Amino acid sequence: MSGRVRDHDGRETAVEVERDAPSGGDETVRTVLPAVAPSVAAARRFVAAALRRHEALPEMIDTACLLTSELVTNALVHAGSRVELAVSTLGHRIRVEVGDSSQATAQPRAIGAEAVAGRGLHIVEAMSSRWGTNVAGTGKRVWFELDGVMT
Repeated sequence: MSGRVRDHDGRETAVEVERDAPSGGDETVRTVLPAVAPSVAAARRFVAAALRRHEALPEMIDTACLLTSELVTNALVHAGSRVELAVSTLGHRIRVEVGDSSQATAQPRAIGAEAVAGRGLHIVEAMSSRWGTNVAGTGKRVWFELDGVMT
């Protein structure tokens, strides 16, 4: 099913909804965002709306939005391509995937104490239950999962 979702500010985002198990409540929602800076905020709104639908804990929504910002920013900075965003609810955990056109593996890099950039994947690693990257076809997907998200 496809449609548009309007957030609390009245902004609309195109969405496609897939139900993996209609009776179990597991669901994946997807959207594609252009390679522009405002896509980071749009991604946060999309993730927050998806998790609110499933009555996720507010602090987990905040964490998911922060980690999504880091991954979408990385995709825009390093790949410069449109971003494919997917949010899956899987029982009491969630998985967020960010796809881009680069096949370079995402990995935390060594940074100095004075560095003003380069901490994104360190943050994802520290705050997620698990994370990883899958390279396939013409790009990659970087993902994270959070356990204990739903009430």
